[in-house]
Amino acid sequence: EQDVAVRDLLAGQIELARHGRARVHWPDELRACLTTRGFADEVRAVLARSRELGLGPDALAEFARRGGRPDWS
Repeated sequence: EQDVAVRDLLAGQIELARHGRARVHWPDELRACLTTRGFADEVRAVLARSRELGLGPDALAEFARRGGRPDWS
């Protein structure tokens, strides 16, 4: 159920980007992954683990910044 929700959200990002309305801008190297089940599974797992640890979007963005990984933010 969560897997389907994440896949739907990622697919929605593709549509929004096509119309210039996306608020999230995926790096070029990850855009092709948005429609794959494996990528959706990884996104879901990261979100679930971050919730377990009590980490919100700001904390995850800070990890990305400190790690030099803009593709994580």
